[in-house]
Amino acid sequence: YAVACGGAQNHRIGLFDQVLIKENHIAAAGSLSAAITAARRVAGRRQVEVEVESLAEFEEALRGAPDIILLDEFSLADMRTA
Repeated sequence: YAVACGGAQNHRIGLFDQVLIKENHIAAAGSLSAAITAARRVAGRRQVEVEVESLAEFEEALRGAPDIILLDEFSLADMRTA
């Protein structure tokens, strides 16, 4: 509700409408690529979003082709590079 009041849109409401891969999922899968592959197998029509914490993870995520890449705590310079 607050997001809409501020004039923005939610890209995800809850765990039911999109797959979000975070660092604990990456660790459990063994790699970012493996986590994206596993998520695609179960996602059905839902989008797959991955949170990355470095430019190296960003590059790996690009190769896995998720629908959305979330840049976690990136500096402005790193966001521009990404």
